[in-house]
Amino acid sequence: MIPIRYRGLASLVLVAACMLPVRSTAQTTGSSDEILDEPFAWNDAPAFDDATFRDLSRLISDSPQRIILDVWGGALTQGAAAVARLHVSVESGGSNSITVARGAEVRYEVVGLLSDDANEGLALVGFDLVFDGGDLIPADEPFGEPALGCESPMINFTKPWGITNPAGYGGTVIDGNLIQVGGGQNTINNTLEDFGFLMGPVLTGVAQPSGCGPAVLVTGTVTAPLTDGTYNLAIMELFANIIVQGETGEVFWASAAAGVGTLTNLRITVSGGPRRYPVRRGARPDVLKVGRNSSRP
Repeated sequence: MIPIRYRGLASLVLVAACMLPVRSTAQTTGSSDEILDEPFAWNDAPAFDDATFRDLSRLISDSPQRIILDVWGGALTQGAAAVARLHVSVESGGSNSITVARGAEVRYEVVGLLSDDANEGLALVGFDLVFDGGDLIPADEPFGEPALGCESPMINFTKPWGITNPAGYGGTVIDGNLIQVGGGQNTINNTLEDFGFLMGPVLTGVAQPSGCGPAVLVTGTVTAPLTDGTYNLAIMELFANIIVQGETGEVFWASAAAGVGTLTNLRITVSGGPRRYPVRRGARPDVLKVGRNSSRP
């Protein structure tokens, strides 16, 4: 058995994990697929052997979308959950409740903040977004560069600096929902460039109250329905790892699973605004019959 602390082995494990068949997202639709109940303790284990690799493979089921982020995150934790919890709020213009016109394009942001400073900030984060007013499109990819630090922290969680699902940081669209938005930092300190990802530095203090402070985890756009009513853009299936307090990044950055804190969804009330009327074939589209005094072509 080869000690896990060798960087080369960690890199080989990453390649193997990305080539495995992966967990289905059926848990979001209510089926009983087996999921990762207890994370593998790579950082605590003296070695990563074939038996552990087989166990990891057993806990992953076939999926054409190759949703791997939560499995990767679970494999990197120390086993015991951290005290810190991640609070997440879905907002638009700084508010969790807005009123818009029918068909409006609504910009949103998902903001995260850890409950305490007994850690060194986020190492990895992922979640689903579900909108009961229609289908979602992928969220925005973070922009910037690692050198910006706390000014643009989530860039460290994207390729090529970090790791995401193959569809990207903005999530994988499945049945109109966004599955596993997010990514993870290069906490294994990979230095090989063959992957095309996990090539960046680790930024500490992400979403840590005394560090970078609240982090905008992702931004995006949702289209309001054409029917008046109240709708919710909801966050589900949140998971996150934090960097263990006292880590210096020598060889790797040990991480632990964070708890789920308060989740606050975005409430969108649709009221009034543009209404679509049927237009008679051949009629000028700017002339609509609305009562007796309507204009005629």
